[in-house]
Amino acid sequence: MGEIEQLYRQIVDTLNQIVRATLRLVVSIANKHTDQQDTFNELVSDGNISLLKAVEKFDYKRGDKFSTYAVGTIKYNIGRTLSVQPKHLDRFRGGQGQLLDSVAEQRATPLEQEDAQRQYKSAVSTILHCLDERERGVIEKRFSLNGFSRAHTLREIGTDLGLSRERIRQLESRALAKLRTAAVAARIEAPTT
Repeated sequence: MGEIEQLYRQIVDTLNQIVRATLRLVVSIANKHTDQQDTFNELVSDGNISLLKAVEKFDYKRGDKFSTYAVGTIKYNIGRTLSVQPKHLDRFRGGQGQLLDSVAEQRATPLEQEDAQRQYKSAVSTILHCLDERERGVIEKRFSLNGFSRAHTLREIGTDLGLSRERIRQLESRALAKLRTAAVAARIEAPTT
């Protein structure tokens, strides 16, 4: 038991050495992504937590360097931190802050969204009839429309119809062009809500 405890202490010491040697990397990455002191401290904190997780999960057998793995993990988590904090939106607004505020205020209610989605589905169903049967089948399977529970790959559709994947791609392309034309003629636009 004493041997196991000694090995565990060695492991913990080694992990701590790796963390201490890589802390400057966290500071460097956080520094590139902020210009405010409070945000900087928060990013360094999140980066340190990411670094600890990276040390625990790193697998040298994959052939990567630890620093490469750590940089990816830290950048990913810092990016997530920046994207979920509303105060960081100010950095990306620039001179269009009022425009973004007005768009946010114009969001539709869930009932309005559902109604718009229903109207849109009805319109799509109507213009699908401009396609021949084979094209309609390809589009329905490819985009999981009219009862198909998932989107099928070109290869799956080709196998079902006894056609090559390239031929299915051609049929899909031609059908989408017809649908675009029909949508313009019917004045159907994608829902924005």
